Amino acid sequence: TRGDRAVEARRLPLSAKSSYPPAPTHNYTAPNDMELVQVQFIIRHGARYPTATEIRNFRQLFRKLRAHVPRSWRTDDLVSSENAVLLADSGRRETARIARRLAQRYPALMAAGGPGAHRLRLVSSAIQRTIATAEEFRAAVVPANTTHPINVIPLADDSILAMKLTCPRWKAAKEKETALVHDEYKVFDAIHGQRLLDRIASRLDVRTDTLTVNDVHTMYALCGYEQALYGESGHWCTLLDRDAAVLMELRNDIEYTHAYGRYGPDVNRHIACALMTSVAQDIDSALASPATATSVFRFGHAETLMFVMALLGADSALGAVDPPVTG
Repeated sequence: TRGDRAVEARRLPLSAKSSYPPAPTHNYTAPNDMELVQVQFIIRHGARYPTATEIRNFRQLFRKLRAHVPRSWRTDDLVSSENAVLLADSGRRETARIARRLAQRYPALMAAGGPGAHRLRLVSSAIQRTIATAEEFRAAVVPANTTHPINVIPLADDSILAMKLTCPRWKAAKEKETALVHDEYKVFDAIHGQRLLDRIASRLDVRTDTLTVNDVHTMYALCGYEQALYGESGHWCTLLDRDAAVLMELRNDIEYTHAYGRYGPDVNRHIACALMTSVAQDIDSALASPATATSVFRFGHAETLMFVMALLGADSALGAVDPPVTG
């Protein structure tokens, strides 16, 4: 039944839109012969609205399936160009929850009014959703100090958090890598596409030849956004079962691991060097003067984290193993 599908949908793997339950928060306790003087975090912005490209795809799918899905499935917020890539209300709420959990874990360094609260440095890329995420974080951690500075890195100079936008080497390599990714998509679609289309078509009660694998990808994205932004699993998510969601997540991983991971162009393994150098320099400063050490929270993007993982060889966190993810 649709109700059973909605329950199943809440447990679907949804790639970058997957929710995860927060771990219980415990105060951090340093070993007996050590003292915690600094924490550093690199944080992706909170849940955002779709990109302009995704909005176009959603509109096209809505038109194609107008006669086959209820009007309530066509969420106006998700197709509003004014909302494109802005931080969503759910992203603000989740950021505040993360900030409060960290403040509980590191009270000596972060608790509001505590001795370390004034020694927090907040750094953001110059993109609305990261700045807004930093503002929500600040409001949760230092609510009495709305003027606590947020260091925004000018976009033209940002080799730290929005590096993919300012690195010409990466942009040129990404163009070449995109062709490879699309070739792998074709292989994937040839192997798995018909099975996916048959499943979705039967649940929509439409002919299989009216749909494409890209349509299924768009439905998968809609399901992810509805869960991430509204906690809704009774619409587009009901068209997917776990097997279909796993396949679509794997299809996404083809791009993530090749465009941003260590299996892609060589620059992927070096583009986070400036960020990790900045982290190391802040550690050195804390060691040189522990009494005045500053904790640092950097607010960037999913790609920021993926580039760090590529540099550290931690691609398994992206779902990648040897050999690289292919079609």
